[in-house]
Amino acid sequence: MNKISSLPFALCGNTFQPTLPEQWSRGEPPILLGSVAINPKFIERPHVLLKFSEFFQFTLVGLSPKLKITYRLIKEVKNEDRKEILNEWEFEFAAAEEDFGNLDTNQPTVLNYCDRLDKEGKNSITYRIEIIEIQRKNVKRLDITNTSFTATVISGQGEPSSPYSGNRVRRYPSKLHPSIYEISRMQHLQNGNPNHPPFIGCGKTFNPVLPQSLNRGMAPVLLAEVTVNTQKTSQSGTLLTFSSFIKSILRQDHFNHLKFRLVRICLPSGKRDVLMEWPFLREFPSDTDINEPLVYNFCDRYTKTICKYRMELVEARLSVQSSFDISNKSLTAQVFNYRHVVYELFKGEGVSHET
Repeated sequence: MNKISSLPFALCGNTFQPTLPEQWSRGEPPILLGSVAINPKFIERPHVLLKFSEFFQFTLVGLSPKLKITYRLIKEVKNEDRKEILNEWEFEFAAAEEDFGNLDTNQPTVLNYCDRLDKEGKNSITYRIEIIEIQRKNVKRLDITNTSFTATVISGQGEPSSPYSGNRVRRYPSKLHPSIYEISRMQHLQNGNPNHPPFIGCGKTFNPVLPQSLNRGMAPVLLAEVTVNTQKTSQSGTLLTFSSFIKSILRQDHFNHLKFRLVRICLPSGKRDVLMEWPFLREFPSDTDINEPLVYNFCDRYTKTICKYRMELVEARLSVQSSFDISNKSLTAQVFNYRHVVYELFKGEGVSHET
């Protein structure tokens, strides 16, 4: 295996800003927003973390405005005459049968997907993000800006062989202060393998029946979880990303108040630690249906053990006759060693770095 090529890598894809039509149906050719091509053949157990982001601007005017955009992620494998649909996401905003007034919005969209590669891992792959459906009524304008489509190619969780030769100690010029050199050398040897390559865990998601009323005295609702093993790493950082779409159907007093919680449970104690809570609030002056993206990030530095991270719904409070749903859930954990530069003793002549 090529040791250099076996390291994780990220690619910036091509993006496009097409003029969006008034209406577009699934029977018509898709509207291409972005594409990225990868070759993961040197990565052990390759996983691909795809992220598309954009801002789209629209203006709603007049009676019962409506906007619906459906996105689709496609995978094409070289030398295979087929396209695989990996996922679809649907943004929707629809107001009641009354004069909604004018609403100018610059809406961010972030779409995440983690693709575990099997036999495709030895072939070149192209991913495409497309719009396959547009419905709009009383939408004055619709523009897409600030588009980005990236692919991070990285090993799946496990015990991949390191591209580095164990606890290799680099010799430094003798003029380095001996005490600084010895301390750095001891830390390098005692911390296991500080150059253990990064890896990713693509979590699993759940689709429970969501209670329309939930408080802290009740059992939380598990939405997604991912298990991370950092026993082989030292001083690593785990970047957790949860994403989903939230559909709010707002009636009468027109509000939806939710609260999400990220929990860590580690072996052997099994202790639950609450890492973060995020509120989600929606209130509108009239009956409104909205399906929109949601993304939460958290960086954890807990290491040398096996931990399970869980995203839970812990509170739900809605107005009468309102409801909500959570779809397109994803929870990923990217584990990186933040001491890849083991020796950075001081600035100036004679400094030697190892990355």
